Amino acid sequence: MFDLITSLLLFQICTNIVKAESTFILQEYQQNASVTSCTEGLISSVDKIVYNTSIYLSRFDQSVRFFAYDISKSDEEFHTVCFLKIPNQCNSYEYNHICYCEPTFDTTIYNMLVNVTSENSYKMLRFAATLNDYTKLYSEPKKLPRIVDKAKFTMRLFINNEEMDVTNCSATVNSSQLNITSKCVDTPSPCWLEAFDTIRNQSLLQSEQSLEVLHEFSKSTQEEIELRQNVCHLKYVGVVYCTIRIEYQEEYQVKTVALIVIVTSITVIIALGVLIIVIKKSKNGVHSIFSIGRAVETALCDTDVSKGGPFSNRNFSS
Repeated sequence: MFDLITSLLLFQICTNIVKAESTFILQEYQQNASVTSCTEGLISSVDKIVYNTSIYLSRFDQSVRFFAYDISKSDEEFHTVCFLKIPNQCNSYEYNHICYCEPTFDTTIYNMLVNVTSENSYKMLRFAATLNDYTKLYSEPKKLPRIVDKAKFTMRLFINNEEMDVTNCSATVNSSQLNITSKCVDTPSPCWLEAFDTIRNQSLLQSEQSLEVLHEFSKSTQEEIELRQNVCHLKYVGVVYCTIRIEYQEEYQVKTVALIVIVTSITVIIALGVLIIVIKKSKNGVHSIFSIGRAVETALCDTDVSKGGPFSNRNFSS
């Protein structure tokens, strides 16, 4: 006779359900047991969740009506996704069903598996036994792996340290150097990123989880870059098109122009200063002009011709 109190006590201690001489154990989740190309996480509506429960069923135990798998969505209550009568429905492999049973060489041991298409709302899974009197016993709920909708796969994109809008990417770079960085966000693994040059029809770089592309330009140009995202070997689940305008200026040209402007400004300031001083010292404007002329003439005549001054080869005599 089934001892319900003993079963519940044992269940609380070891998370197994014991019914007289019968037991079932919900195994831990194994990523490689599920039908997926992901090494971590699952893709909603594409991958299948697979769980196994080992049932040790005494041939003398007739208290169980059926076994079932329950799944909860978000914070909602559990609902049954499939159930089987064991051993009655464990005489063949029925992989086309959500639940199926695999008999073993031991006639008292059965493996009951669930194979259900993943949905991003699925959060928890548990195994249940319904007795003949409709009493229900449950295993400890197991947290399901992260399940992500393909439409929510995304990436972050930066061009020269400025974050771009991945829905409408356009940038102008006032530099000869282009720096593109990108990384996967909230995706299962593996997630690969590729920067593709659509003008030259060539791949610039491929990298897992994140990438960085550095490129130097020698002239102004416009680039068309395509950022491709491959998740769990599904190609191009995310694509970002970006137009980048390179406004090129060589560094030495910029410095030269700046230096010329500075020197010219200093020269003008000095000349104005000298002019103001001379005018102040003179008694009238006419005298100042002649004074400036004489000062310039004196400076030119005082040049030491013997030392090869700037006018050493000129004859100033009339």
